[in-house]
Amino acid sequence: MKWSEGFDAEQSALWHSLIEQRLGMVLPSRQQGLFEQCIKSSWQQSGLSLEQYLALLVRDAEAWQQLAERLLIHETQFFRHPPSFAVVAQHCRERQQLLRVWSAGCATGEETWSLAITAAEQGCPVQVFGTDYSDAALSEARAGCYAVRRVSRLSEAQRERFGSYDAARRHWRVGQSLRAQVVFGRQNLHSLSDYALRDMDIVFCQNVLIYFRRFERRDIVQKMIEHLRPGGLLVLGPGELSGWQPVGVRRHPDLQTLAYLKL
Repeated sequence: MKWSEGFDAEQSALWHSLIEQRLGMVLPSRQQGLFEQCIKSSWQQSGLSLEQYLALLVRDAEAWQQLAERLLIHETQFFRHPPSFAVVAQHCRERQQLLRVWSAGCATGEETWSLAITAAEQGCPVQVFGTDYSDAALSEARAGCYAVRRVSRLSEAQRERFGSYDAARRHWRVGQSLRAQVVFGRQNLHSLSDYALRDMDIVFCQNVLIYFRRFERRDIVQKMIEHLRPGGLLVLGPGELSGWQPVGVRRHPDLQTLAYLKL
């Protein structure tokens, strides 16, 4: 197996199969070039032939994780879809008790911190769990330190209440009041059956399911529902689950977002 201008059809199918088997993810065709360059760069650094590198990935968890870090997309924002957070805020107001919230596929943490801010603004005690497959993304999420441009969706009042500026570095850092409520951990959505988090009040997962095949999306969603308490709220990205009604839930009445309540 040699590298030329890119993978031929057989090589591409082989690599896509490995990634889907390990991560459950199907890479969009528009990212094919980036995907190939990630593999090429990692392979060349290994000093192995391409066949040897593939064999290494199959048997060596550390080598695989290093490649996966390059392949995974860590794009996220604070309050990325405001109507979804409005539904979460309503859910918090209605309960006013300690809520357990799971931010699934949290990437670099902006979504997770947004959920903690939402609960705090409603006066609702909360424990938020942010999970992702990428160790690098989780490290950034735990640091909770973001360039000023990345917190532009936060109001000035939110930035002052929930964090502080590092003027020298032009960064905003999450404050201790939020940090005490948030825990980050590694989890692959492709293997949720044995996931320890149970009895969640809210599961929030947006812009992640688009990378899975339709049948995988359905399996993941049904497993997430199993992790919810009765009456719990599941919030997905708009358009991520079209044409199918999950079992054991009813659609949330707010049609600006894709949300369900567990029966």
